[in-house]
Amino acid sequence: PPRGPIDLVIADNVDFTNGYATPFPSNRIIVYTHPPVSSSSLRFYDEWSALIITHELTHIFHLDRARGWWRLAQRIFGRSPAVMPNLYTPAWITEGLAVYYETRLTGSGRLVGTEHGMIARAAIAEHGGPGLDELSLATSEYPGGQGAYAYGSLLLDHLSRTRGPEHIAEFVERTSAAPIPFFLNRAARRSFGITFDAAWREYR
Repeated sequence: PPRGPIDLVIADNVDFTNGYATPFPSNRIIVYTHPPVSSSSLRFYDEWSALIITHELTHIFHLDRARGWWRLAQRIFGRSPAVMPNLYTPAWITEGLAVYYETRLTGSGRLVGTEHGMIARAAIAEHGGPGLDELSLATSEYPGGQGAYAYGSLLLDHLSRTRGPEHIAEFVERTSAAPIPFFLNRAARRSFGITFDAAWREYR
């Protein structure tokens, strides 16, 4: 579990659907109360508050996790983002994990809905789909930042189905202790028995 209490802030100062989580300076989740009436990918839910809080809690569980020398560095420097290893993971992993668990733990969510699968099928049919290095929250290519959520969650769901769901948590544990946080294919191979690049080719 994450260290210490997790603050939950409910805000109604905006008219769009969103939420976010941060592990520093303390574990905190901010949820906007506007329901997802204008976001088609978020419409498949049983209880909106359960879905978004599960999604953001996944970020806290993931980003707060630090082992090995990272934990020692945090004892010296405090909860600095520079010494939180999972903050170095790309958005398609961070958001992919949160979408994967929002679906797995609530029984609804974006992996049960149709939009993410539709995005992937259309892109793969047209041009083979993007490479993992093309997935970014800031891209201008369709579907914009949603690609990191869609492709990341679909790939992790594929690995869960083909290699076993227990290996998702194993991967998080490995990245939480890896001295150099950028060798994701090495962590994936040791966790799933296959690199992310090979798994993405397999999924496509």
